[in-house]
Amino acid sequence: MPDLEQWPTGRLLTTAARLVEHAWNERLVNLGVTHAGVIALGVLEGQGPMTQASLAQIVRVQAQTMGKTLSRLETRGHVSRTRNDLDRRSIWFQ
Repeated sequence: MPDLEQWPTGRLLTTAARLVEHAWNERLVNLGVTHAGVIALGVLEGQGPMTQASLAQIVRVQAQTMGKTLSRLETRGHVSRTRNDLDRRSIWFQ
């Protein structure tokens, strides 16, 4: 076991966050949701439909990363895509 007392605070926080995320994912696997998916669903529930880019900005991840999360959620039926009536190029998630 490494000597945790010698680790810098940043490394301790990063390791703790990773362990929490893994624990969440183990419990959520049967629902077809990941820790990232729970965060995305929480934002959509609280703020309503939005684009992938807006959701990524709020959650502070890259849009491509959010795209993977949203695709998994959509496959499991947790979110749906809707074209924006005002701008047909824009897709909203809800």
